[in-house]
Amino acid sequence: MLRVSIRRLVSWHATDNQLSSTIWEPAFRRSTWFKRGWTLQELLAPASIEFFSREGVKLGSKESLEQHIHDITGIPIQALRGGPLTKLEVEERLSWAKHRETKRQEDKAYSLLGIFNINMSLIYGEGSEKAFVRLRNKIGKSSKLRVAPPESSKSFGVCLGQAPQIAADAFIGRADELQQLRDWLPPKSQPDRQRIISIVGMGGMGKTQLSLAHIRDCAGDYSSVFWVNAKEETSLRHSMADLSAVVFHESAGPAVQSVDDEKLKIDKVRRWLSEPRNDQWLLIFDNYDDPRLLGMDSATGYDIRAYFPHRAQGSILITTRSPRLLFAKQLPLKKLEDVEQSLAILAVGSGRKVDGGEIKKMTKSDYQG
Repeated sequence: MLRVSIRRLVSWHATDNQLSSTIWEPAFRRSTWFKRGWTLQELLAPASIEFFSREGVKLGSKESLEQHIHDITGIPIQALRGGPLTKLEVEERLSWAKHRETKRQEDKAYSLLGIFNINMSLIYGEGSEKAFVRLRNKIGKSSKLRVAPPESSKSFGVCLGQAPQIAADAFIGRADELQQLRDWLPPKSQPDRQRIISIVGMGGMGKTQLSLAHIRDCAGDYSSVFWVNAKEETSLRHSMADLSAVVFHESAGPAVQSVDDEKLKIDKVRRWLSEPRNDQWLLIFDNYDDPRLLGMDSATGYDIRAYFPHRAQGSILITTRSPRLLFAKQLPLKKLEDVEQSLAILAVGSGRKVDGGEIKKMTKSDYQG
């Protein structure tokens, strides 16, 4: 990000040191500087920018010309004044690059990285479409633990944290399994009892997709929905500690926390999940594929039950490859028998046509299981 004043030259011919705005304004509005992709960050990052003619005559500053700049770029004046960009909708910020030009098509997406304060590898040759898909995924994942406005002290909406960004139209079939989750998992299905369900299947079967599809269908049945990454115990500990910032309105902790601090936060979350009359939540443990349970010796695995609430209440959904989680009611995922559905899933992954219908191109991260 730039931290100093920038001088920009507007291409026009001055005949007088005292310039009338009617002379330079048309050239100012036509300046290619406002149309180039990478200059978007140059416009927003510095606190001060001064604009000069080719002959060195000062035309004004970002502050004095903010209305002109707003009219040209569509960027809100508050953002030009240095207001936090995070208060603006994602789609609005993406629109700022819509009519800008870059020499390389991928740079149209890459030039927005600073606007969203994220890092992403630059893969020239992937094309603009794939670059924007990756950008949107990164934006979604960096918006960590987004919370809907709570209706009560026990309600936090849908908090997906670092869950994969899977488009709704990428989910095909599995109507029977979705119905099974509706019957087994929501609080109304078995009030006054803890409900633990495991979605079991090999990698790529759509376990994560199914769990997120259930959230889209039944989020209103729960007071809160939390997603945690259970692939490894380290990632689970980080995810559980992060929930403390949501539940207790704490500021986000450092990327590297001490073991003691992390343990305290995890215990606070487990105690909150165990509070009386706080039994309407859903906690999703995703990718618990390396269990270490009685009769299952694993050097890297762990027992996920150490992270359950102290009181047996609430709804718990686990996605796993292991059929040996005997403490959970199992929902096995089998290969789709419907040929048309199988072809449709293949088409979503490859972007090919099925029965003449154009299927939207998706990346692997959009349909992973």
